[in-house]
Amino acid sequence: MRQYDGVRVIARGLTYEGPHGPSYRDVSFDAAPGTVTALYGEAGSGRTSLLLTLAGRFRPTSGTAAVGGLTLPKDAGRVRRIAALGPVTGVNDLEPALTVAEHATERFTPWTSRRARRERLARALEEAGLPDLDVTTPVRELGRPERLLVAVALALLDTPRLLVVDDLDAGLPGDRQREIWSRLHALAEAGLTVVATCADPAPATPYAGPVPLGEARSDDHDGDAAGAVPGVDESATETADDVDVVDDVDDVDDSAGGAGRVDGGAAGAVPGVVGDAPGGARADEAGTAGPDDEDAAADDGAAAGDGGATDDGGATDDGDLVAGDGRAADGAGGPDGGGAADGGATRGDAERTEEKA
Repeated sequence: MRQYDGVRVIARGLTYEGPHGPSYRDVSFDAAPGTVTALYGEAGSGRTSLLLTLAGRFRPTSGTAAVGGLTLPKDAGRVRRIAALGPVTGVNDLEPALTVAEHATERFTPWTSRRARRERLARALEEAGLPDLDVTTPVRELGRPERLLVAVALALLDTPRLLVVDDLDAGLPGDRQREIWSRLHALAEAGLTVVATCADPAPATPYAGPVPLGEARSDDHDGDAAGAVPGVDESATETADDVDVVDDVDDVDDSAGGAGRVDGGAAGAVPGVVGDAPGGARADEAGTAGPDDEDAAADDGAAAGDGGATDDGGATDDGDLVAGDGRAADGAGGPDGGGAADGGATRGDAERTEEKA
């Protein structure tokens, strides 16, 4: 398994107050690089919205947070380049009719060679615990555990520094939950920081630090006040008008289907929701990507580390959503140049963020 450069994640008093009451309230925790954190609570406790907040895709109404020293929501655009969405319910659901390979194709830029695509997908699937999976298998033929791990593998294609996983225990017996927590723990041992949500923290206990939603928890014992993130200006959470993230879960169209494509704010995208894998080819370009000559792409290292021209979509650091909100070449990159800059728009990513009943 390759080594990851995980980041520290700090939250102090994170709260989202919607028009119908709080979604998540007063969440505080400290996750060291290379650890797994299990945020647990019942359905409707704001688990999905909280994950999207930590990944730079949802704006809290109060509290402070930092990911790798980047302040949220002020630096949300930069956080999105290093934080990848694994499976997030109702946001980036896999399309049942597509194969695993077709889902991966949407992540790659047009100039990524076919050989590099095969190698990188195989490596990501192995790291996710699916080394023998037939990539021509349609998603609808996979069981719930395999679909979850495929979504994790797709997120790993971007070589993230933070991985978020939603509803890990939904529909799974305890033994399968433990298998997946164990796999996430293996990724953490390789350096990746993982934050996942669940309803029951018991199966996660040997592998993850549990954090109950709505209660404060910090691994720091140096006297930092709850509500103050070390080194972060708390006022930054009130001055992020230029960050294109969701302000209100009610702004998301509940009728949005899981099969839509998010092409950097193209028609049909959910207003205000920031996609998971910005910066790569648009989904309608992905099918024609890659020359037949496998050497043409120089082993996937061409064109600014396999990012895109103009910093892979021309996105600005302040999080403006333009032409795919590209993850710039300074995003976390693997040794093959296949870092976050190589993430393409995913099918149905950020379709909606409605809270589960």
